[in-house]
Amino acid sequence: MSEQELLKFARTYLSEAFPNPERTGCPPDSALSLMASQPREADASVSEHLTSCSPCFNRYMALLAQVEQQQQSSAKKAFAWTMASPLRAAATVALVLTFATATYVAVDRLATPAPVAAPPSQAARQPEPAGTKPPLPVYAQFVLDMSHLSPIRGEQIAPSPETVASIPQKPLELILHLPLGSEEGSYAISLRAKDKILWAASAEARLRNHKMTLKAKADLSALPPGDYALQIESPHGVYLKQPVSLRGKEQAHQ
Repeated sequence: MSEQELLKFARTYLSEAFPNPERTGCPPDSALSLMASQPREADASVSEHLTSCSPCFNRYMALLAQVEQQQQSSAKKAFAWTMASPLRAAATVALVLTFATATYVAVDRLATPAPVAAPPSQAARQPEPAGTKPPLPVYAQFVLDMSHLSPIRGEQIAPSPETVASIPQKPLELILHLPLGSEEGSYAISLRAKDKILWAASAEARLRNHKMTLKAKADLSALPPGDYALQIESPHGVYLKQPVSLRGKEQAHQ
């Protein structure tokens, strides 16, 4: 496997492999921001935490994209960005390579059965029965039109929601349509219960069929049914908030 394939595998796997819905042991957002903007000054424990926490990993990647966009858009800091970019890129590559190594070790341990001591009369261990590995989740496409929402900036109070979107409790490939005027680029997506983040991911907005669209995979099968909020944040401090209702399996058939 090439280095590029290794990096792609690690980033894709670790963005969903460790959901950590309780956010156990997560560093503050300021520590992730420091990791994205000044990796040499960041605490090493933050890097170690990112190897086992998908929400923090996705937040770090969104912050890193935000830092890059802010630095690249500033003409006054163009020279400083040119000098700092190799260091930041090297830190990011080293971090993802660490993730990839840890991931391959974990996958190898899961795929290789632990050796079992055979009795004296048994020369070789009997093969394990086929079909013992759990099947991979199948992601169903789910389109959510958020083009009617009003963007919220900074401390602006969100308007009262008009509708609550109903979402099935299963693995989904979310297709989110953003409001008119939304910009292309990296966005942070999260599912929240009040101030608690239950799921998070980062995705690139692209213009598809004249609509600004985000795509992200979300396995919601382990979350309890109930009322939540789907929040989308842009690198420019603008975010959208859509109330959603997660339906259980019985409710989905009603």
